[in-house]
Amino acid sequence: RQQFNIDNIGRAHQFQEYTYKKPTFCDQCKELLRGIMKQGVRCKNCRMNVHHKCQDSVPSCTG
Repeated sequence: RQQFNIDNIGRAHQFQEYTYKKPTFCDQCKELLRGIMKQGVRCKNCRMNVHHKCQDSVPSCTG
């Protein structure tokens, strides 16, 4: 029987829409998250901040 090691599988981010109160940059494309409310999404586990459009291109979660 082969052992299943969950540590070898990249974890998915748990992104939630987020309203930033100070200027914040996208951790993926490095551009400013623009707007007044819900400028981007933040991972509940590793706190990565990204644009809505960038969330599908980020590496696995580290948190």
